[in-house]
Amino acid sequence: MRKVISLNIVIFVLAGFLVGCACLKESGKKVWGSSTQALDKEREKGKQEEFSCSLSDCFDACLNVLDKLNSLDNTKVTVFEKDKKAGFIVAMGFKKAIDTTEVGIYFKQDKPGKTIVQIISLNHWLLEEIAPEIFSKLKEEIKK
Repeated sequence: MRKVISLNIVIFVLAGFLVGCACLKESGKKVWGSSTQALDKEREKGKQEEFSCSLSDCFDACLNVLDKLNSLDNTKVTVFEKDKKAGFIVAMGFKKAIDTTEVGIYFKQDKPGKTIVQIISLNHWLLEEIAPEIFSKLKEEIKK
């Protein structure tokens, strides 16, 4: 009986390595509730603009914008997940939306000194409301 249990454990561990660690990581995120897979699938429906700055500077400016949104009435924006290397921020807590509605902000270096910022949400109304506001404030923040 112990040999069977030990063999099952070895097979499970080996299967994990054969399938790949990325798959296991994403599965863990789904269980935990921090997967960005749903937002990734909607990227073609997002709003985007190009900014004259590096990806790093644009990413940092966007974090500042999200922080400044907290000074507005009825807003408590929380950065739920961020990864500068992968080029994304997931935030929630925007005004007039359920506080767990996620907004994905993706960054892609188009060419040196040019970054494309794409904003995605599964809530179409929130996307239409928040994207122009973030883009406007991001333009102001980058000019500083």
